Amino acid sequence: MAESTKDYLIGTNQHASSRLNLQHYWATLTCGYLLHPDIPVPEDARIADIATGTGIWPISLSLALPASVQLNGFDITDAQFPPREWLPPNVRLEKLDILGPVPQELRGRYDVVAIRFFSLMVMDNDVSILLGNLLSLLKPGGYLQWIEPDISASRAISPRPDICSEAAEALMRDAAQFLKDFNISYDWLHALPTTCKNLGMVNVAQYNPPTIEAIRPIFAYGTVGAYEEFSYSILDKYGPTPSLGSGDDLRKRLEVVRGELENGVAFEQPLYVLVAQRPGLSIMSG
Repeated sequence: MAESTKDYLIGTNQHASSRLNLQHYWATLTCGYLLHPDIPVPEDARIADIATGTGIWPISLSLALPASVQLNGFDITDAQFPPREWLPPNVRLEKLDILGPVPQELRGRYDVVAIRFFSLMVMDNDVSILLGNLLSLLKPGGYLQWIEPDISASRAISPRPDICSEAAEALMRDAAQFLKDFNISYDWLHALPTTCKNLGMVNVAQYNPPTIEAIRPIFAYGTVGAYEEFSYSILDKYGPTPSLGSGDDLRKRLEVVRGELENGVAFEQPLYVLVAQRPGLSIMSG
């Protein structure tokens, strides 16, 4: 597994960037929004996107908001950032390790903090440091939005009984076993609303948008891309695992899975959206 927060569990090359942008498209269509409609955005708002990757989320959101709104994307690496010269004037992308100490100048600075697709960095079912750092970025009264799929509930699905999905189903079973072998649980995700309430957050809600069947293939090809990246960045680097084998083993399996995807087989995962508000000054002082 990754030796530190400095290691991505999946890649940061051009294939990874394409997969991230595809994943962004799938999640945005599934949710029906970039930012949940219950989250207000003042005209002079500051919005932070954590684990921004290619910066596609703040770039997309900048097109839907007034130019007076400042959007900052943060990631532990700038390897996938577009050239600074090509960014919208109100978008900045910067390096930040959200699992490390939060710089003082960023504390209490943002009206909205957003994070997505961070679950593979949650170890031992413990989000305390991560969640504490996310909340430290918020102004009093600011909002957290956390979008996360439950990878442990992934499944292969076929459009018709006569279309074989055997390889895809086997991959999902072995991937689930991999999560168990390395003690990667998603209990924290389902407990996130309670965790936020216990930290004093208000207006806490978690949503599970329904699957859009027509875009299952989009998610499926993104999923295969993620497993291929994983085969290079983890299995080739750290060695085989009992459930997924070596990098070569997994890549050979993925070729068979791709054949099934071409026949219409797909994957799906439940997606969860958490919205929570940091208490305002009057509540905090009371």
